[in-house]
Amino acid sequence: MNLKTYLETDPDNLGFAPLIESGNDSEIASRINALGKIKTQEISGYIPYRYLVKRLLWRPIVEVSNNPAHPVHAAATVAVDLIATGGNMPVNLADPDAAPIFAGLVAAGLLSTSHRDELIAMCTTPASYGEARGFNASIHNLDVACALGRNGFGG
Repeated sequence: MNLKTYLETDPDNLGFAPLIESGNDSEIASRINALGKIKTQEISGYIPYRYLVKRLLWRPIVEVSNNPAHPVHAAATVAVDLIATGGNMPVNLADPDAAPIFAGLVAAGLLSTSHRDELIAMCTTPASYGEARGFNASIHNLDVACALGRNGFGG
């Protein structure tokens, strides 16, 4: 979604319509910039692998993945497949789809919540709302004016 479409559709319900009509581009920019956001990123599977090995957490996870009778066998198997077989393949442990994997590993005592949080933090980085949406890192009134075709700027 580009900035013009974002402003016109206002998917976050920030009240852009009256501001667009009144030409208050500075307030629109301020409202967008006030939103905080965390951006997820992919990292090499080798990074979480080394983290788990160094903390002596990897072997127990592998052992559970090799034991089909264990209650969290499925979660451990997915974790091993995702991290070990990925090698240098990119993984995103902050992806919401990874939450059930972590929940199983924490419930079984294979990971502490602090280990889980550290693994997830490896795949997150602070980003402005605009940057996370694919716009400029900081939105200015002229960005808004340009997107809306004001002051001779194209749309």
